[in-house]
Amino acid sequence: MAAGKYADAEIQYRKSILQDPKFAEGYYRLGLLEYKLHHGAEALDDFQRAVDFDRSNDRYGVDLANICIEAYQAMPTREGLYDQATQEADRLLKKDPKSFDGLRLKGDVLVIDRKYDDAMAEFQKADAIRPNDRDVVLAMAQVLFTQGRDREGEELARKFLQARKDFPPMYDLLETAYVRNKRTEDAEHLLQLEIAALPKNARARLQLAALYRASGRNREMSQVLEKIVAARTNFPSGPILAGDFYAAYGQWDDALTQYCAGLEQASDKNLYRSRIARALQAVGKPEEAIVELSEILQTNPKDPDARLARAELLRESKDAKERDSAVLEFQALAAQYPQNAVVHYNLGLTYLARGDSGTAWKEAQKSSALRKDYVAPRLLLAQMAQAADNYSATLQAAGEVLALDPNNLDARLLQAAAEVGSKSYRQAGSDLNALSKLQPDSKEVALEVAALAAGEKDYAKAETLYRRLYRPGSADLRPLEGLLALCMAEHHPEKAQALLEGELKQAPDSRPVHLLLASVATQEKKFDIAAQQYRWLQSKDPKSAQAYSSIGDLYQLQGATREALVSYEKAEQLAPGDAKILNAVAILESRNGQERQAILTLNKQLALDPNNPAAMNNLAYNLAETGTDLDRALALAAGVARKFPNDPGVIDTLGWVYTKRGLNQSAIQVLGALVKKYPSEPAFRYHLAVALLQDKQTGDAKRELLLALSQHPPKELSSKIQENLAQAR
Repeated sequence: MAAGKYADAEIQYRKSILQDPKFAEGYYRLGLLEYKLHHGAEALDDFQRAVDFDRSNDRYGVDLANICIEAYQAMPTREGLYDQATQEADRLLKKDPKSFDGLRLKGDVLVIDRKYDDAMAEFQKADAIRPNDRDVVLAMAQVLFTQGRDREGEELARKFLQARKDFPPMYDLLETAYVRNKRTEDAEHLLQLEIAALPKNARARLQLAALYRASGRNREMSQVLEKIVAARTNFPSGPILAGDFYAAYGQWDDALTQYCAGLEQASDKNLYRSRIARALQAVGKPEEAIVELSEILQTNPKDPDARLARAELLRESKDAKERDSAVLEFQALAAQYPQNAVVHYNLGLTYLARGDSGTAWKEAQKSSALRKDYVAPRLLLAQMAQAADNYSATLQAAGEVLALDPNNLDARLLQAAAEVGSKSYRQAGSDLNALSKLQPDSKEVALEVAALAAGEKDYAKAETLYRRLYRPGSADLRPLEGLLALCMAEHHPEKAQALLEGELKQAPDSRPVHLLLASVATQEKKFDIAAQQYRWLQSKDPKSAQAYSSIGDLYQLQGATREALVSYEKAEQLAPGDAKILNAVAILESRNGQERQAILTLNKQLALDPNNPAAMNNLAYNLAETGTDLDRALALAAGVARKFPNDPGVIDTLGWVYTKRGLNQSAIQVLGALVKKYPSEPAFRYHLAVALLQDKQTGDAKRELLLALSQHPPKELSSKIQENLAQAR
C-alpha cells in the first residue's frame, strides 16, 4: 500500500480476512485502503467491522467516527452516521474525560449541530492537551470563519502557518477566505508562500495558475504551468500536471499539446498515451484514441484501464464487428474483475446499447451492490426504469442517487418525471417548479412540464409547450411523441397521422418514426399498417428483438397466439436477457397448453429478476397445473399473496395451489370468498368447483360448474368445465 500498489494490497488484505473472518486489523487496513481510493461506503463498512471485532482498540473507533463525520457532512440525510460519531465521542469521554480524540470528535459533532461556541470550547480543551495539533487548529479556524469572525480566523491560521508551514489544508482555508472576500493579492501572496514552503508540491502552483485564470491573467497562468513543466527534477510528470489542468477546464487542445510534448521524453509512455487517448476522444477523434490505447495494449496486453477505455470507444463505433468486440472485452473484464463496479456498469451500458435491457438491468444492479457510493449505475437504473414506465423503481433508484448526491439534477428530473407518470401531480409540480428556476432554459425540464400539463388534462398548455420544442426532422422525437399522445388523447388520429407523414418526408429512413407510426396504427387497430412498419424495421435490422416482440404484440391483439409465440421466441433468441420478452413467452406458452415449457421460461425470468411478483405468481400457477413441485408452488403463491392480498389473480393462484395440494378446506375458503367478490369470472368458479369435488361436495360443485359454463368461458376452459361436470353427475 505504501508503494502505491493498491490492487496488490487489497488482495493481501482480503486474504488475511479470509484466513480469519474476525481479523479486526485486516478490516481496518482494508478500510484505510478503500478510503484512500475514495470508496467511502466500503471504507465505512470495513471500519465498522474492525470496531465490531475489537471494541478495545480506540484507533478503529476514532477512524470510524472521523469518516462518519465526513460522510454525514456530504449526506446529511444519513442520521446513522451522525449517531455513530456521537456515540464514539461519548464512549471515549466516558472512559477518559480528558481524551484528546473524544474532545475533538465532540467538537466536530457540535459543529454539525451548529453549536459553534460549544464546539470551540471542546476544541480549546483538546488544544490544551495537544497544542497546535493541525486537525484541531484547522477546525477552530473553520468555526471562526463560519461565524463570520474572519479577522480572528485569519490570525489563528497565520499564527499556525508560522509554526507549521507544511499543512496545505490551512493554506486552502485561508485562500478560500481571501477569494471569497475578493482579496486576490492576499490569495496570490499566500500561494507564493506555500510554494516556497513546499517546493516539491505542485498543488499550490496549480492553485495559483487557477487564480490567475479566474482573474483573466492568462499570461501569468501559462508562466506558472511552464515552470512546472520545466522543473523536471521536482515534477517529473510536469506535462501531465499541466495537461490535466487544461483538461479540467475543457481546454482539450491545450491539454493534448502538453501530453504529446511529454510523451517524447517520458520513461512511462503508456501513462501519457492514456491521457492522449482521453483528449482525442474529447476533441471528437475516437479512431485516433483507439490507436493510442492499442499502443498501450501492445506493450501491456493486460492493462485493465486501457482495455476498459478502448472497449468504451468501440461500443460507440459504427462498425458492428467493433461493437461486438467491445461486448466480448467487457465480458472478459467482468470475468477477470468480478468485484469491479465500473466494469459491470460499462457492461450494463453495452447490453443496453444492444437492446438487451434485461441483462443491462442485472449488470447495473450488480455494479450498485458492489459500490454503495457509486452514482452512475443507480442513475442508469433510474433511467431504464423510467423508460420502462416503472415509476416506483425510478423513484427508488433516483432516491438512492439523491442520497449520495443531493444536487444531482439528472436524478431530480427523473424523480419529477416518475411523479408525473405515477400521477403525483402536486409533488411533480413543486419539483419541476424548483428545477425550472435552476435551469430556466432546460429542454428536459420543459418536456416534463409539458407532460405534467398533459397528465392534468390541460391539453392546450401541453400542446403549446410541445410545439415550442418541436423541430420537424430533429433526431430528438420526444416533442413529437408528446404531440402524438395529445392527438390520441383528444381523439384526433388524423392529426397524428399528418404529423408522422410530415416526419417521414423529412427522414424517410428514420426507424424511430416508423416505430411511432406503428404504435399509432396499433392504437387505431390498423394492424396491417402497423405490421408493415415492423416488417420494414426487420428488413433494416434482422437482429432487432424489438421488431419481433412488437409483431408478437400485434398477433396477440388479433388473437393469433401461436403466431405471437413464434415471434416472441425469435425475440428471445436475439435478446435472451430481456425479462419482458421472457414474460410474454411464458404467458403464451401457458395459453397454448405448454405449461412445462412455461415453467422453464419463468425460471429464466426469475434468474434475471428474482423478486418479480408476476413471474412468481405465474410460475406457481404453472407448477400447480403440472403438479411438478407443489411445495415450491405453495411457497411462491403464499409469498406473492402476502404482498398483494387484494389482487384477484394472485388469490386465485393461491386457491388453485391449495386445491392441487389437496388442502380442500383452505382452497374452498379462499376461492369461495373470491367468487363472491368476482361472481362473473368463470375461471374462479371452475377452480372452486374442483376443490368442492375433491371435498365430496358434489352438489355445490355441480352448481358452480353450471354457473361457470353459463358465463361463456373460453373454449379450453369450457372443455375442462364439461369434463368435471361429467364427474359431478
